[in-house]
Amino acid sequence: MKRIVLVLVLLGACRPRPIFDGADNPGWRVPSGYRKVVGAGWAIAVPGPWKTVRPRRPSSWVAQNAEPEGGVHSNVRLEAVRYAGDGRIFSKLRLEELRRSALVLGSRDTAMGALQARDVEAIWSRDSPPYHAVQRTFATAGLGITLTCGGADAHFLRTRRTCALIFGSFRLMPDVF
Repeated sequence: MKRIVLVLVLLGACRPRPIFDGADNPGWRVPSGYRKVVGAGWAIAVPGPWKTVRPRRPSSWVAQNAEPEGGVHSNVRLEAVRYAGDGRIFSKLRLEELRRSALVLGSRDTAMGALQARDVEAIWSRDSPPYHAVQRTFATAGLGITLTCGGADAHFLRTRRTCALIFGSFRLMPDVF
């Protein structure tokens, strides 16, 4: 009997979190020291000291650390583009685009809630200092979504933990779709 209960508890703990649960959902927990940012159709949590900055592209949202580490402001960028196709194809297209500007160190399948997603780790070694990031791509509801989070290569082990918390906090708002 104990084994059955343990299996059920483990299965419950492994269920993917829904990505379509709004920022006002009491089940959405913002990590300690982070703050909630709500945009048009999405919500995300970023470290408290990070500031929203003006993005280069109008379809983007960007937040960055107020203090540079290793000469680079750690940052996260959200970009959404109209895309009606399959998420795997969208991720493949973004990977090909990324390879034109950065050295791809690796990639893996992952999930955003119940949606299939892809993480790609890359380094822009020609930049001074080098920039190191993880890019997560997925598609849903006629959108291709890219989350990119990174910082100075020399500090990326610490930045990676921050990026994992940011990626884990991302939510799409159901009332938009």
